[in-house]
Amino acid sequence: MSSNAQNAHVYGPQLPKVDDDWESDCPLLMTKLPNNIEDNPALLALQQMVHEEGTPEERAENFKRQGNEAFKKGTKEALRNAVIFYTKALDVGLADTSKNSVYLTNRAAANLILENYGKVVEDCQKAIQLDPKNSKSYYRASKASFMTEKYQQAIRFCDDGLIQFPGLSELISEKNIALAKMKEIEKIQLAREQIVEKNREFE
Repeated sequence: MSSNAQNAHVYGPQLPKVDDDWESDCPLLMTKLPNNIEDNPALLALQQMVHEEGTPEERAENFKRQGNEAFKKGTKEALRNAVIFYTKALDVGLADTSKNSVYLTNRAAANLILENYGKVVEDCQKAIQLDPKNSKSYYRASKASFMTEKYQQAIRFCDDGLIQFPGLSELISEKNIALAKMKEIEKIQLAREQIVEKNREFE
């Protein structure tokens, strides 16, 4: 009998090798969410089954809750998951404009930290259209505009927000920061123009 046959006789047939991480990929055995839920089709399918139950409002609010939980973790992976959950809340398609405005503003908050400033402004503009009384949308749109050096746009968002919320300290502070930055830039430009003018005198 060959050595291979002897090993098979003693130890039995060799079983297929199982990935050591199989438990972490199985939704029912997970102890925590993966870094990116979109990388796990089984988890997405299971979530879809769960969230098909309940009223549309319950499903949307459940997605929002999961988005908030992911947001609180603060890591980039968790923030990306938060964006996914808020998007799913919007995809439910509620008729309640105030709730959709909140989902948009929450998604903007995650994208603001992820430095997706264009998406922040886009979502906040939609949120304002749906609910002009959503104060956070003005602030986050202004903040994102400032970060992309669109200071006049940042000021406009603050001014629009202050029409709805006169005296709101967050908007006043953000506006003052943008105004100060614009004055600083004007001083630098003026100094450069003066230097150019003096150089011309020596030509």
